[in-house]
Amino acid sequence: MECRYCVRQFRTVKEVIEHEKEKHLAKPLRKTQFFKCNECSVVFTSQEVLTGHYGDHVDLNLLNDKIEELQYQIEALKEECPFCRIFMASRKSFRAHLLKHHWLACKSLASVVPTDEEIKKEIDELTASMVDDEDDEDVDIEIIEVKKEVKDEIQDYGYPAS
Repeated sequence: MECRYCVRQFRTVKEVIEHEKEKHLAKPLRKTQFFKCNECSVVFTSQEVLTGHYGDHVDLNLLNDKIEELQYQIEALKEECPFCRIFMASRKSFRAHLLKHHWLACKSLASVVPTDEEIKKEIDELTASMVDDEDDEDVDIEIIEVKKEVKDEIQDYGYPAS
C-alpha cells in the first residue's frame, strides 16, 4: 500500500492510515521537511512538487520512453528500477525513486537540450549587446570571434555545428 501524500509504502492498509494520520493529517509538531533539487538546489516542501520540478531539467516523456527501453532490454517488470532492480508499488513512487536515487542516469538519458533555434537566438542576444555602433569594424570582428568561440564550444560538447 502506498501513502496518498508521499511515496512511502506499507504492507497493510492499517499501517498506511496510521502513517497518513501521524505524518500528514496531524498538526505539525516538528519542522517541515524539505526536498532539494539535485540539479539547481531549489528547495520544495513536498516530494511530489520536487518530482514535477524535475521536468524543468529533463524531458519526462523522453525519460519514460528510455526507461521502458531499458526495462525491456533487461526483462524488468513495469515498476522495476532498471538500475538497482528495486520494485516499486506504483508509477508515482517509481518515478520519484528514479529521479531521487538515479538523477545522473536520468539526466543523461533525457536532458532538455536546447534546439538549434534557441542556441542561435541566445548567441544573437549576447552579441547584440556588444554592438554600440553599427559602423564600427572592431565590433563586427569581435562579434565574429565570439560566434566562432561559441560554435567551437558547442562542438566540444558534442552538439553538431550548423
